[in-house]
Amino acid sequence: MNCIDVLYAKVSAELTISREQYEESLIGWDIEPINVRGKDIGVVMSKEHEIHVCLERKDAIAYGRSIIRKYLDERLKKHGCLTTIALKKNTADARFLERLGFKKTGEDETFFSYRIDSPKLKGKSCHQ
Repeated sequence: MNCIDVLYAKVSAELTISREQYEESLIGWDIEPINVRGKDIGVVMSKEHEIHVCLERKDAIAYGRSIIRKYLDERLKKHGCLTTIALKKNTADARFLERLGFKKTGEDETFFSYRIDSPKLKGKSCHQ
């Protein structure tokens, strides 16, 4: 699986940049495949506390949120919180984030913003 191709396919309809420009914009991001039992089911990309998950396989959700939680929990331990966005018109993504424990923190014309805090923070703020 080419992770950048998977990510670009997910967002290309919303972008006005080429695949090459998109790839350049990802410099500095950690990008890795989500692999379950030898199958690549998606991609996780993160940079500091910001994270984005792209599930490529239509059956990926059947593998369970616990698989995705592993990727989230690793980063929550490191950063204390995670933030992400979802397109307003993509209600499935918003529901998926909320099932993972993300809370809506804001919105603009195009996106909802989300955040999840590590339970170990106990009211403290994480770096943003």
